[in-house]
Amino acid sequence: MGEIEPIALQPVDALTITTLVDNTTDILLVDEGPARRAAIGAGPRVAAPVLDLGEAFDALRAEHGFAALVTVTRGNREHRVLFDTGITPDGLVENMRRLELSPHDIEAIVLSHGHFDHVGGMQGLVRELGAANMPVVIHPEAWTRRRLALPGREPVEIAAPSRRALESAGFAIVERRQPSFLLDGALLVTGEVDRTTPFEQGLAPTHQAYRDRTWQPDSLVLDDQALVADIRGRGLVVLTGCGHAGVVNTLLYVKKLHWIALARRPLLPWIMVVYYLIDFSVLPALNFAFWAWLIYSLVIAPSVHLFLVMFGLVVLLNLMTSTLYAILQGDSLRLVPLTPLLDLYNPIFVNISWFAATFDEMRGSKMKWH
Repeated sequence: MGEIEPIALQPVDALTITTLVDNTTDILLVDEGPARRAAIGAGPRVAAPVLDLGEAFDALRAEHGFAALVTVTRGNREHRVLFDTGITPDGLVENMRRLELSPHDIEAIVLSHGHFDHVGGMQGLVRELGAANMPVVIHPEAWTRRRLALPGREPVEIAAPSRRALESAGFAIVERRQPSFLLDGALLVTGEVDRTTPFEQGLAPTHQAYRDRTWQPDSLVLDDQALVADIRGRGLVVLTGCGHAGVVNTLLYVKKLHWIALARRPLLPWIMVVYYLIDFSVLPALNFAFWAWLIYSLVIAPSVHLFLVMFGLVVLLNLMTSTLYAILQGDSLRLVPLTPLLDLYNPIFVNISWFAATFDEMRGSKMKWH
């Protein structure tokens, strides 16, 4: 890909991600961290005469695939964007019904890539919406014919979205390879992600695409893209589908796109610091970087009080770590720098780590940041 100019998102006041389709479901899970889950028995019920109560829970359905409703709050207004649609025509719309969500409130659809388990629910949306009249953001490679050629089995062609059918249903196709914005700059669609790491190699050669009149290995899945939001006072959230581009590749690419915004905002509240037992005399450059980071933070911190609190915590942890080092080594007390690895552990990585840790348990739930 060519060079991309760094861009800055417009911050949002709150972000809610509601999982609509996922591989698993568990109605016994309770709220945890930012994850909010529907209480057991809170949803609709269906008639079941064979049961003593005469009814059964109309529970959320799990299926192979993914879909999420992204609700963005700016001021007193909310906007909703659908990210992927699951595998079956009915799974997405039926789970929306169970969660008392209306497809008519969706303002735009972003498809993370063209695989069948992320686009199959478009059929159900067509049935529910009629003349859709809403944009669908998609990478041009998403229309590619693909198949799985697993060893010992006949190759199975997997369905891709049909541009003609979507346009006939009233959807406005927004085909972009480059990054693009939604909701007046409140959401960023990454477009095609740069592949830079040596360890994220994509899919096995058994995943194939039909190009130049022949089936060829398609390991990279170049149509894979992510959705990014900047939450005011909290930092970035990055939402992926399968993440075929690789999580690290995606985060590095988002960092590349958004570095201007990061440079203009205080890093202290979100920085991840890695603690190393290193003598100042061994790596003076790290000591210099550490103090330079603190001075830089003082200049851009939103308040002197915040800086002093953070500085006090850093000094306290430094002394505690040094004391432990001295006890373990039987040596004299030496100050140990707490080294911030700014190039690796940045606000993007902190937020996405926190997000990913709870996302897998989020079936039919909401995560909300304020």
